[in-house]
Amino acid sequence: MNISFRAKIFTASLVVAAAALALATVFIAWEVRQEERGLIERRLRDQALLIAELLSRNTVDADWDVEADRLAQRIDARVTLIAADGRVVGDSDVDGTALATLDNHLNRPEVQQAGADHVAVVERYSTTVQSDLLYAAVRAAHPVVAYVRVALPLTAVAEQLRRVGFDALLAFALVAPVAVLLAWVSSALLSRRVDAIAAAAREYGKGSLVRPTSHYGNDELGVVARALDASVVQLGSRLEELSRDRARMEAILSGMVEGVLVLDRQGRVQLVNRAAQEMLHVEGSATGRPYLEVIRHPDISAQLTAALRGGAVEPHELALGRAFSRFFIAR
Repeated sequence: MNISFRAKIFTASLVVAAAALALATVFIAWEVRQEERGLIERRLRDQALLIAELLSRNTVDADWDVEADRLAQRIDARVTLIAADGRVVGDSDVDGTALATLDNHLNRPEVQQAGADHVAVVERYSTTVQSDLLYAAVRAAHPVVAYVRVALPLTAVAEQLRRVGFDALLAFALVAPVAVLLAWVSSALLSRRVDAIAAAAREYGKGSLVRPTSHYGNDELGVVARALDASVVQLGSRLEELSRDRARMEAILSGMVEGVLVLDRQGRVQLVNRAAQEMLHVEGSATGRPYLEVIRHPDISAQLTAALRGGAVEPHELALGRAFSRFFIAR
């Protein structure tokens, strides 16, 4: 199946545009996902610092488990309040009766890394809620609560990042028709220029050597087209010059009373003037045929054979019909 040049250009342009859009979409989605992940981490840090600051201003004893539940509802995240010895005094995901059964949290990575002015962010699996979470922990200046920890399930983080990916795909879908339109327009413009060059070539093939007036542009395609035009015009000039020389030579030979017969190295007749045709009874259609087929005079044929073989030849005189002709054979 033959595919037109325009279809090839359109397909190539579309593939390049689609690849560029896909690459840009992937890159932008990755950048946005990284930025979104950073925003989530910063939000957890800010929430942990804010809770620690609020607790430092409130030294009144309270039900810390209830307080953790209340804070979790406010920030929509898991809140854990940890004492200095590692006991969990409040957790929004664990009821008060089960709170005492929780493992000591002093050796948790985020608690170990947490400092007074440094928020530790750790991603790990929680054995308490049996899920992967993103933790942010910070020290608190409070007589009961020594550490504040805020956590968000990675499923929630993944959901937010998934929305970012969906938005990127939606943007790609919206931009794709524009890419198709641009690919079609570019292929149409380029195809029009190629069609103009092809039309000029067809005119050259018909024998018209008039330079076309089409403007090919200033890029590489235009340079090639103009070089083709210049070559054809130059070739036409040479052909005209050769035609004039041939016509001049034929006029000279036709006016000669001497017979002129020209052979190539293979012995084929290349030219025979009118006088030679009358003397040797050679037809005008003898051009291109071996001389042995058109020359019926044995002596002349013998002399031509000797000349073609490189032998010496001498002038001869023969009676050709009613005429008495003297002929010379030269290599």
